[in-house]
Amino acid sequence: MATTFILGAGFSIPANYPSGKALNEKFFLNVEKKILRFSSGEWSWDEYGEAESNNGRLNQDHLNISYLLSELISIFQKEFSMPFDYEGFFDFLNRDFSAALISSACEKVNLRLASEKLHPAHLFKNPGINEYLRIQDAYIYLIADLLIRPYNREENLHFYDSFINTVKADCSANIFTLNHDLLFEYILSHHNVSYSDGFNSNSIIVNKKLENLPVFSNEYDVGICLHKLHGSVNYYRFSEMSQVGESNIYKNTDRYCFFKTSNYDDVHSASQINPVTREIIQYINPDIKPQFLTGHSKLSRIENHKIYRELYKRLKISLEKSDKIIIIGYSYRDIHINKLILDTIDSNNCTIINVNPYTKFPFRRNNSYKNIHNIRQL
Repeated sequence: MATTFILGAGFSIPANYPSGKALNEKFFLNVEKKILRFSSGEWSWDEYGEAESNNGRLNQDHLNISYLLSELISIFQKEFSMPFDYEGFFDFLNRDFSAALISSACEKVNLRLASEKLHPAHLFKNPGINEYLRIQDAYIYLIADLLIRPYNREENLHFYDSFINTVKADCSANIFTLNHDLLFEYILSHHNVSYSDGFNSNSIIVNKKLENLPVFSNEYDVGICLHKLHGSVNYYRFSEMSQVGESNIYKNTDRYCFFKTSNYDDVHSASQINPVTREIIQYINPDIKPQFLTGHSKLSRIENHKIYRELYKRLKISLEKSDKIIIIGYSYRDIHINKLILDTIDSNNCTIINVNPYTKFPFRRNNSYKNIHNIRQL
């Protein structure tokens, strides 16, 4: 029997991972003076004294960015007049750059910083594209910081026993998760379950010890296959660059790959080697942000991105061939995923199990479907 699993955010909530609502509240209520920037260029939440915190203190050189993020959230709210939505705000940050918008927001931030009698060095000077890019980077890092934490996954591991038994009972299970966290990998590892996630260790990306880092190859070699449709907090992009003449100037090419690591040093030391000589041919990797999709415009980004496009294609094929589809914790808010489900149930009379205490299976066809409230009922 071929089974396709689709996992949404609700899958991780029993282990106390944040829901979409919790992420909305975190950004809407708790940004000013609450973010840290490290010398590496990465950002995290400053939650001194709180559980799961980095126990750092905000460097005042970056107070202005925390205020600017808060100001842009306020502008977003006024423009759309709806409850704050962190994915909608991501789309807002990634639409066409507006110099006037950033300039106006920075002027308001400067007035606030000046009223707090901070040193003039903390004020924005000639704000423009650089502030815009820093906000975009900070936002991705801040989302990742909330999702990479372990939370209570160890204490609540028993909650997933029925699920893992269901997965192990199927010799050809395809798991498609929309989540960026690492909970599912932790569950499989704890139960010593082998799986394939499309990454291959025979790669051209190495760490500073010249050890190969797993690179996405879209190859799956064991029965249980994990597909992270929207990326992951431990996926990183390595962009191939070409040197301009004899100068020290490099420019991006269109060639890139995803490598996988949860090791800080590996992220920052990743290099490209010649596969034959193993000589390092590129030390520079300009983009060390975690690679995952968010926002409400995922389909257009999937279609223009070779890795996400391949994963999306695999979901389509898996659904077409499935005898059973088990959907866990998915709220049916991703239009591109809903379309594939609808196309499948129009052509494939498979059994569907929807595991969600709040959302019933919204599509009605001739398929046999069942709604259950709890993952333990699998």
